[in-house]
Amino acid sequence: MSIRLMARITIFMAVLFSVNVAFADSEIKADNEFSPSYISIKGHQEVKVEDWSNPEVCGQCHKRQYDGWKSSMHANAFKDPVFQALWALGEKATKGKTKNHCAGCHSPIGTATKSITFDPDKGLHGGFEAPGVAAKGVSCDVCQTL
Repeated sequence: MSIRLMARITIFMAVLFSVNVAFADSEIKADNEFSPSYISIKGHQEVKVEDWSNPEVCGQCHKRQYDGWKSSMHANAFKDPVFQALWALGEKATKGKTKNHCAGCHSPIGTATKSITFDPDKGLHGGFEAPGVAAKGVSCDVCQTL
């Protein structure tokens, strides 16, 4: 596949995604601080990245589950370079409306802790960063606590 065709597909996907975000944004309740994500924190308490366990800690007792997770799409959900590029294009096209929309699934801990940052100068299209366990995608604690 040619680079030109790949670029066109990427732009098309970003525009399609941006339209989806615009519609989704209008349908979700405004009282959710993580909107348009459906994440909620019991009692609306503040949470920090340090409140979450690193999956490597879980892997000390749950080796089989950890070994399955560490090479899975869940583990790579946030750091996948194709996802990062498309998310960055969507972030620019929607003036920031994709942040929680995408991060709600790709970094639920980053969304809940409001610790994800966007650097428009990172890489070709810009990129997102998250500290510690927030950059580990959908980790053990996400399914166990959110």
